[in-house]
Amino acid sequence: MIDRLLMAANASEDASAARMAAMAHGLGYEIPECEAAAYLTQNESAHRDAENAHAAEAGRLLAVAAPLLDVNPASSDAEIALCYFRRVCQAITVAQRLQARFLIFKSPYSPLYRANGVFPKWIQACADFWKQIIDQHLGDAPLTVLMANVMEESPELLLELATRVDSLRFRLCIDAGAASVFSQAPALDWLDALQQHAAYVRIGNTDGKTLEARPLDQGVVDIPSFVNHLTLLPQRFNASIVVSGARDPLVDYHVVLPYFRLQKSLVQTKSMLL
Repeated sequence: MIDRLLMAANASEDASAARMAAMAHGLGYEIPECEAAAYLTQNESAHRDAENAHAAEAGRLLAVAAPLLDVNPASSDAEIALCYFRRVCQAITVAQRLQARFLIFKSPYSPLYRANGVFPKWIQACADFWKQIIDQHLGDAPLTVLMANVMEESPELLLELATRVDSLRFRLCIDAGAASVFSQAPALDWLDALQQHAAYVRIGNTDGKTLEARPLDQGVVDIPSFVNHLTLLPQRFNASIVVSGARDPLVDYHVVLPYFRLQKSLVQTKSMLL
């Protein structure tokens, strides 16, 4: 079921509209600044204007989108692995200053790892990396690291990573839009396969060819079925509505809202079958 709703945008130019929609309806939202690695290279004072605007929303559920990196923590090149480590730690610092609840990383998985026969070594190195981050760098702040699917062909890949890390502070993020582009399994299958290890769902749609967000009811993902299934699962998920710049974000919000309201009604009347 959906615990709390947030607003989000894949494109930076749509982020402001998503935030305004969240503020209008008392929702949380995803903060996009950290997606640009250049933002993290600035000194702390340079961050303050942007962060102060979000800090003014104290008490609102915040998720920080971590930097989009074309490197990975299991690189055989020590300098590349070190760069990834440094960016991860910088993103954690920003998320902690903002008192964010979630820090969302996009999976660095590539099908090349399977083609080159290095996948077993790669996934173990990734698990070791995230265990170190969780144990030594998260501190006491109530911050949860989320790993979102991108190029995974199936949910089993992230399931294996989450099982190896085995921490309540490392959870999965199911991105319906990304699954529609890269996965051989439909988005509904991702919910069923990862529900025990996921804490967050990005409700978005695409044309099935690129990650560009489309209006929720104008893509290849069957959003009504996806959201209805999500609300009926016994596990609690925070869920963000990924809006498109093609129209007012509130229209996408109202695509999801009836299912969220029905879920609340069923829970209050204790008529939901779990």
